Amino acid sequence: MEEIYFLINQKKADFSQHPFFDFLRDTTISPIQRLAWIPCAAPLIMGFADLNRFVFYDGNLKHPIQKLINIQAEEEGEHWIWFLEDMKTLGFNKYQNLVESINFLWSNQTIKSRQLCSRVSQYIYNADPVIKLVAVETMEATWHVALPITMLISQEIKEKQQKNLHFFGNSHYDAEMNHTIDSNQAVDVIKSMNLSERQRQKAVEIVENIFDDFYDCVDEFLAFACNYKDEVYNEQTD
Repeated sequence: MEEIYFLINQKKADFSQHPFFDFLRDTTISPIQRLAWIPCAAPLIMGFADLNRFVFYDGNLKHPIQKLINIQAEEEGEHWIWFLEDMKTLGFNKYQNLVESINFLWSNQTIKSRQLCSRVSQYIYNADPVIKLVAVETMEATWHVALPITMLISQEIKEKQQKNLHFFGNSHYDAEMNHTIDSNQAVDVIKSMNLSERQRQKAVEIVENIFDDFYDCVDEFLAFACNYKDEVYNEQTD
């Protein structure tokens, strides 16, 4: 399994070089515009909540790795609440009625965000817990790239507007850094596992596919944020 962890970390380093993260780091752009893509992420964030509840979690299976996955799913289970709170704090709740919001969430601007979690479900359909774990760890790696950067933007917003963000700020970051599955003991147990050749091939495929899906997703986020107009947010940034 150590080989798969190495691959995940290699892919994570490559992913961190995507232009989307350069955009997020660019302090010449207003903090609110750097986060203008957040509504596009709603299908991904809410879909991830369902992944944890209905796909990753399995209370009937007593496999030790499944028990770790269940703990992870429970720890992740309510992070979406922070996401909705941040949406309100940033003012995204002001500009569309319900029909307009539904139309947006199923528009061409959110295709990749909508598809990502369903694709992950397909990758691990009927998979054993070890393969499910690879999907969990790969998705976690992508957030470990994004959150340290959004946390800095959140700090800017707090200093300039006295508004606290949780999903994109310290609360989520601290929670991610303290997951049971990421403890030294858990990681050592996972790394020491021996994979069959079939498992190894499936694990590599899943890591590569999930990172490809996230590349498509952040392409979508970046395009949306770059085309968004700052003046839309004038009311909330004054």
